[in-house]
Amino acid sequence: MFHQKKCRLNYWLARPWPEVAPEEAGRQLVRKFLHCYGPSNQTAFNSWLGCSPRQGKRLWQSLSAEVATVWRTISNPGVILSGGQIIGIWQDKSPEIKLQAFEPLSISEKQHLQKLIEALLDFKN
Repeated sequence: MFHQKKCRLNYWLARPWPEVAPEEAGRQLVRKFLHCYGPSNQTAFNSWLGCSPRQGKRLWQSLSAEVATVWRTISNPGVILSGGQIIGIWQDKSPEIKLQAFEPLSISEKQHLQKLIEALLDFKN
């Protein structure tokens, strides 16, 4: 048998409930979503939250000054990342992959990229 006991929220949290302005609470919600699921978009946020497109847009836009648009490639060209920085691009020119580095690559970087290219070509075939 289950016993249900009502208690105040600050007792359950073991600390006082923080006072947050409604506008800031909306921004925090979008930040938490992006932290877990980003990069993302407003449509995915609306679906996750279960809100109307109008409310989702209002919340999403409340964070517009803090959020950068992320370029996601669907096909060609793709970017080569190293340490979170774009260091070049690649293009699928079947049956090969063309690389264009913006700066000279080290031998280990070249070897690593070659392994990735081989894995991609194996996957495609």
